[in-house]
Amino acid sequence: QLDAWRIALRGVWHFHRCTADDLRQARSYLQRAIEQDPELAFARYVLILSHQHDLLNQWSPDPRATLSEMKRAGIEFERKAPGDPWMYVATAYTAVALGDRSDAEGRLLEALQVDANSIQAHSLYGQVLAMGGQCDQGLHELGLARTLSPRDPGTWAMLMTSSLAHFAAGRY
Repeated sequence: QLDAWRIALRGVWHFHRCTADDLRQARSYLQRAIEQDPELAFARYVLILSHQHDLLNQWSPDPRATLSEMKRAGIEFERKAPGDPWMYVATAYTAVALGDRSDAEGRLLEALQVDANSIQAHSLYGQVLAMGGQCDQGLHELGLARTLSPRDPGTWAMLMTSSLAHFAAGRY
């Protein structure tokens, strides 16, 4: 539905403003979009990322509740959109937040089987591999993500993770 898409885009606009208040507003819009169109995978994806940003930026007054909500949203996403590449990436973010790199890797590999050109999957997969000490493989995945989207707004995160992977590999 076009109305649900428009509402989701308003949520994405607030999401990208990167403030605690805007994340709350983003979630409100994204939840309204999902109510109107339960199949709108993009809205579900950004909703889970909004929880991840709350945790990363320490904006959540109750991180356990935020993690629980992130997990619940992921389970619902998986139920509504099995096999969707956005679902695999979103639930991989949840697995990372829960400290389960193995689950995250599996989900990201599934995402890449469905969509080999997923910038988000390559980027997060590179980060997960680097966190697990597989620095060179992680750098390869991050390089693929940058090649697929050389002007991506998330390039700074890919470059930062690449730097940390080189550091972890002892290449100062």
